[in-house]
Amino acid sequence: MDTKFELGDCWTALTMKISRRTLLLLALACVLEGPAALGSGYFQGEVLVGGWPAYQLGCGLSYIQAYTSSGVYQRDAAVMSCGLPRDAIMLGDDVLFAGFHGVIRMHSDGSLSLYIAGDPEGREYTSLAMDAQQNVFVATTTLTIRKFDSTGRLTGSYNVPADPGGGGVFWMDLGADQCTLFYATGLNGIHLKRYDVCRSVALTDFAALQAGDSFFGIRTLPDGGLLVGTRYSDILRLSSSGAVVHVFGVGAGGWWNSLSLSRDEQSFWAGSVGTNGALIMNFDLNSGAVLAGPIPTPVPSVPGYSIAPEFVLVVGEHRAAQPFFSAAPPRRRAVRNH
Repeated sequence: MDTKFELGDCWTALTMKISRRTLLLLALACVLEGPAALGSGYFQGEVLVGGWPAYQLGCGLSYIQAYTSSGVYQRDAAVMSCGLPRDAIMLGDDVLFAGFHGVIRMHSDGSLSLYIAGDPEGREYTSLAMDAQQNVFVATTTLTIRKFDSTGRLTGSYNVPADPGGGGVFWMDLGADQCTLFYATGLNGIHLKRYDVCRSVALTDFAALQAGDSFFGIRTLPDGGLLVGTRYSDILRLSSSGAVVHVFGVGAGGWWNSLSLSRDEQSFWAGSVGTNGALIMNFDLNSGAVLAGPIPTPVPSVPGYSIAPEFVLVVGEHRAAQPFFSAAPPRRRAVRNH
């Protein structure tokens, strides 16, 4: 479900009594009103990085930047006011990302529209997952995960168990069985937790870290294992039984909070923020070899600042539980910004 507004709706909202839901939708229209896209959207195989500059403390600009498959910055694909993008997933040739105002759809021309309205309690959306029927699971800063069908209709709600020391659900991914939802709860959430969305029951924890560490980004793998980012233990590849089989990113010095698999599932990109600043890296999934990076993620229009990679997304990524969308036809490339 996409919701769009005509110019002038923001003014109308000031002169009439409207419901809270409508007010939220109109607020989003005010945020997106005017040109939202720069360049020409994005292209298959590119890497999108979403976040906002480190200096930002309140409502300001957030960015979705486009890099080549080898990690060369190309352009700012989209810019928004008051809308921190937190996680992203492919929907056909388009991108869905979670943020303050709801689930936003970024079309292949770079324009933005509302796909799912914001949280009724006013909380930030933090993470997304999708099943084979294109149902979208949406997490917030609480322990409630909601399920929406492809029309944007709410069809389910799950209250998942907390992790002592953790917060709400900040990262999650759905397994290939269409039922097992893996999730992590942020700072001091040392358990990689599981929940069965088909039966609405909690499952045993999949893995655990030492006290003081935290699980961050999550991607399910074709072999039944997981790729997970952490606060201090670098990036871990886990077997289907939860055992560590490989460690990536040693010495990069950061919190690995975002991950994205290449379309052929032979490599992955990761985003980090820490002692070495904000950066992205590309790793071979099997050997662990660094294929690109570390690559800083500066904001060209704001010299001296970078965006923290709240999400990194390989355009064309296929998650284990979602449909395998066909590759989009090539488009004419935009002129690189300098």
